[in-house]
Amino acid sequence: MSIKKTVSIIAAVSLLLSIASCDKKTDPSETSAVQTGEKVSSDFPWFESKRINIDLGIEENVDAEYTDTKFAGVDDKYIVVVTTVYYKLLGDDNTVTDSDLQEYENSTTPIVSVFDRAKGETVKHINVKNDISVEGIIDVINYASGRITVTSLKYDASANKTTNIETDIDPLSGSVLDTRRIDGEVKDSVDRTYTVGKYRTEIIRDWNSWLESFTVRVISPDGNTKETEVNGNGTQIFSVNAVLPVTETAALICAETDKGIIYYTFDLEQGTAAPADHEEYKWLDTYIYGSLLSGTDGKTYYASPLGISRINLDKKAVEMVFDYSWCNINRQLLNFFYVAECTGDSFLLCGQKYQPGSFISNVKPEFMIYEFSRAAQNPHAGKTVLELYSADGELDYTTADAVLKFNDTNSEYFIEVTDRYNLSKYSSTEQSAGNADEYEVYNLTVNSKKSEALAVDLINGKGPDILMNTSSFGLLNNPNFLADLTPYIGTLDSNKYFTNVIEGAKYDGALYQVPVTITVDGIHTNPKYAGSSGVGFTTAEYEVFLRGALNGKDVIGDGQAVYFARLFSAERDLFIKGGKVDFTTPEFKELARYVKDNAPQNSRAFGEVVNDSTIAEQEGRCAIYNSCPSISSYFSDTATLSGATAVLGIPSSDGRGPLFSPRRSVAVSAQAKNIAACAEFVKMLLSDDVQTNYAMCDGITVNREALKQAAKTAVDYYNAGSNGTRKKYSEETVNDLEKVILNCSRMNSVDSEINLILIEEMPAYFLGQKELVDVIKIAQDRVQKVLDERG
Repeated sequence: MSIKKTVSIIAAVSLLLSIASCDKKTDPSETSAVQTGEKVSSDFPWFESKRINIDLGIEENVDAEYTDTKFAGVDDKYIVVVTTVYYKLLGDDNTVTDSDLQEYENSTTPIVSVFDRAKGETVKHINVKNDISVEGIIDVINYASGRITVTSLKYDASANKTTNIETDIDPLSGSVLDTRRIDGEVKDSVDRTYTVGKYRTEIIRDWNSWLESFTVRVISPDGNTKETEVNGNGTQIFSVNAVLPVTETAALICAETDKGIIYYTFDLEQGTAAPADHEEYKWLDTYIYGSLLSGTDGKTYYASPLGISRINLDKKAVEMVFDYSWCNINRQLLNFFYVAECTGDSFLLCGQKYQPGSFISNVKPEFMIYEFSRAAQNPHAGKTVLELYSADGELDYTTADAVLKFNDTNSEYFIEVTDRYNLSKYSSTEQSAGNADEYEVYNLTVNSKKSEALAVDLINGKGPDILMNTSSFGLLNNPNFLADLTPYIGTLDSNKYFTNVIEGAKYDGALYQVPVTITVDGIHTNPKYAGSSGVGFTTAEYEVFLRGALNGKDVIGDGQAVYFARLFSAERDLFIKGGKVDFTTPEFKELARYVKDNAPQNSRAFGEVVNDSTIAEQEGRCAIYNSCPSISSYFSDTATLSGATAVLGIPSSDGRGPLFSPRRSVAVSAQAKNIAACAEFVKMLLSDDVQTNYAMCDGITVNREALKQAAKTAVDYYNAGSNGTRKKYSEETVNDLEKVILNCSRMNSVDSEINLILIEEMPAYFLGQKELVDVIKIAQDRVQKVLDERG
């Protein structure tokens, strides 16, 4: 990748011209069905939910290491799930004996639960090991066509041969109906069955020719089975993502290969495949990377973080049929669930409720099944829609809960989540990065494109009302685009909140992006290495640290251009004030001098940069440069890097403390239909209950009380599970984390377009091609022009 070429292309686009000439019409496929500012009608889609409770057949007091429940299959009669209990293996002395291993093998048992949909109750439990005779190691259990099929693998060492054994079981009686032995090499089939008309289709992969071909197995209505091998003819086939119905007897097969997506038409009656014209189906390319589902109505559905859509081959369109905003169940929960059954008006989703990072034991995660059916009337009729956009494409569990709470309690407004600035529209799968510099330029380029698209829509009043996680889009920190939320947040109590974080998020005194939870970006090390400020390093102090404690191995692995842009962003407030740029200051020149004298021309390869505390400790290093995203991350790094309780700021002109980056942030459009209503949602995210939930899910919150409460819970949680094998944590660890956050200087909100200009212009000085004064003039003029164009 050419850094200069990439930067030139981005910089050539004038945002002012985009805004001035814009009469942009939004692509309907990128938006929710109800547009922001519109009223919800009584007949607008809404889905009622019904919780289905299945008795999993697990003993109440079972001493389990973990339980795992998976969906096995569904039809109009039964829902079948399989629960495997993994028993604790270690004895009281943390040792494993032969008898422990034997007991573990004997007691790790899959339990099949059969739920009768008509009766609304669990009617059968089948202990696969105890109730039936199954040879070999159980591999997978599925339910289809009225039969439970247990597939097991039996290995014959003397013959060096593995046999697949399929055992069919009656779901009601539990009796064995049939057993089939398939000798030879093990083949792996997809875990879904595709239905086209009256045909059942499976894709089989042979591991001996995995990249070369795949086999299509078709079970016809009369029960006959036909297998057809489809050869890639030199194309490497990574996966077969979907089988889509074209007619009652023809299917479209979508395969992901080293040459992109390839499509085949398949005649189910004849068992023949032929390459299809990619131009005819290229509109599908984006969608087949997701989860494609065969509906009971013969149509194909696509599941994404936003909801479930139907693929319409005739119209070459993807139609939203179940947006997760259209129900009262947490959308992030549904995002991780398995879509078991779907039609246009009803859906069955199931999965385990598991919250990553939670300081609550997930030994027995709750298995949940929800049945959704379309309601006759929308309960939110009459409310005005507020559109919420999340830059990372989805909402975490706690934020999704807050959206539900807002919608349930606000009588005038309804928040709908959209994804119209999807990452795939601004990035390319053909781009790659061989080192940290190229990766940074790639990210800056993508963020520049996304933030420009957002800015154009926002200033024209066509953007989202609420923006989540857009703090990395520095372009938006402008009153033309975002509202100053200071009057709505009010004055926060510094004993209860990290007010330095709130103040550090302000630009020219305005609070455009409110941090909700944060990461701390800096150098994790022993506080004894800090410069005179106690929280960071001046450039001169860092040079001493680099040549001394670091033995010349900088923990910041960037090349000169990206290194400089990183340092610039950390103290951007010194160089850009009130929309005016001044790069002629001594501080700017000192940053340039430091980078020229100390940073390599190009970044090191990914494997050469150590930002993992375990590897750093093994190599005898005393520091790492990273973004600390959570309570557990801070605990772990502090324990691994002995005595490393501080996260210090990167080199700067004044030795300022570490930066913080919002892990979750919230902003409001300056053209929002009702800024005050949007601000109510912002205040909800800062409330005690929501901040406590964030903290208990391992987030570093802006609420000091919530953080301390969760961190103390984390101390007990990790100490209880340490078995004496690692350092014990204490309240002192909690206090050290609080100090780190209090030392944060400002928000790391990168203005991608400005950084890209610096990355292009500064190397002329670093490489001795131009004098610094000349480079400064060019860079300053270009950046000032960009700011003037924004207004």
